[in-house]
Amino acid sequence: RCLDMGMDAYLSKPLSMSALQATLNQWLPLTQVDKLPNWDSTTLTKLVGNQPQLHERLLRKFILNAGEQVQALISAASSADLITVRDKAHTLKSAARSVGALCFGEQCQAMERFASASKLDDCNAVMPDLLSAFDEAKSAIEQHLASA
Repeated sequence: RCLDMGMDAYLSKPLSMSALQATLNQWLPLTQVDKLPNWDSTTLTKLVGNQPQLHERLLRKFILNAGEQVQALISAASSADLITVRDKAHTLKSAARSVGALCFGEQCQAMERFASASKLDDCNAVMPDLLSAFDEAKSAIEQHLASA
């Protein structure tokens, strides 16, 4: 009845914290993406320590794998395959945040939310910003790798 009356979501008692967190993440507004860096060079150091060779290997692997995943995401969105869109966006979100591509990670989170809610039009609306954020993060990482 709550959903029929226009509510976006409904959780029943007893309430699990994981269900509450998932619901809040789905409906709360996104972080101000324009305030996030395209790439935070300190993220990997915080995650794995000061290991330049490992950083380089992880960053190169991210660029390669994320590029392939982005292409798969584009393809899935163009064929309205929202399950694949959701899954690819989720994978990209985690990978992006792990290497410090924070703005890109936020865009992936938005895409994941919209795909989970079966909102294809919103997925398509987010796609240009997601692609731009990926390109900017990739460029920043490539510049860093070239100077290292």
